[in-house]
Amino acid sequence: GDTSRVFVSGFSGGSWITNFLGCARAGVIRAQATVGGGLPPLPAACAGPIPAMYVSDTDDQSNPPAGVMTALARVVAANGCSDETTPYDPGVPLTAPSTCVQYEGCKDGYPVVWCLTSGFAHTDQAATTHLSTTGFWRFWTALP
Repeated sequence: GDTSRVFVSGFSGGSWITNFLGCARAGVIRAQATVGGGLPPLPAACAGPIPAMYVSDTDDQSNPPAGVMTALARVVAANGCSDETTPYDPGVPLTAPSTCVQYEGCKDGYPVVWCLTSGFAHTDQAATTHLSTTGFWRFWTALP
């Protein structure tokens, strides 16, 4: 198989594992994407930068956006991104304008995208927004 196309994603508890794998196996996994999951305890040093897309919902009481943003902040720093963002089109028919942004200044080939939705609570957003299906696939296939 093509090892340059190994992707990992998860929802809720699966996101916590995905965030751990993105740290520990960044040299093996090409990119990660998560919905509604925070940052678990990590190894002493992460393996390096990794392209990442994060989705969270303002109404998620199980894994609130603040926890997801902790995981996001780790990758933004690892990828050398600035705090500046620009709008990002996830390529899905959202009911409202996309709230997705892409961080600027990241290392070449290591983009970071953050999507904050509202009204979906703690769901994987596969059927509702398609961010975790079509959106993740679009993010991954755009990588060099």
